[in-house]
Amino acid sequence: MNISSLVINLKDEKLANSLLEKIETLKECELIASQDKKVVIVVTTSNTDEQLAIFKTIERFSEVDTIGMVYNYEELDEDIEMIKNAPKTSKVLDDDFDAKDVKYSGSMHQKTS
Repeated sequence: MNISSLVINLKDEKLANSLLEKIETLKECELIASQDKKVVIVVTTSNTDEQLAIFKTIERFSEVDTIGMVYNYEELDEDIEMIKNAPKTSKVLDDDFDAKDVKYSGSMHQKTS
C-alpha cells in the first residue's frame, strides 16, 4: 500500500470548487484541507504505478497550477525480498556484511562478488 500527501496550488482561487468536485470522483483521494489557492489531499493506492497515474491525472486538471508531494510511504516488503534473492546484491543486505568488502568497479551491477 502506498500513502502520500499532495499539496495542489490552483491557478485561481475561484477554481477550488471545480477541482474539489474532480478530486471527489477519485476513489484513491481524500480531501484534507482547502484554503485560498491551496488544496491538500491524501492519496492511497495499491502500488507505485497506481500512485503515479493519480498524480498525472490530477496534474492534468485545468484548475491545477502546480502539484507537489509532501509525504510518501510505501510498503516495500516485496521489493526487499526480490533484492535479497538477487545474486549480486544479497550479500550487501546481510547483517554481517562488512562495508569494507564492497568493491566498486564503475558499475552498480558489479559492486559485490
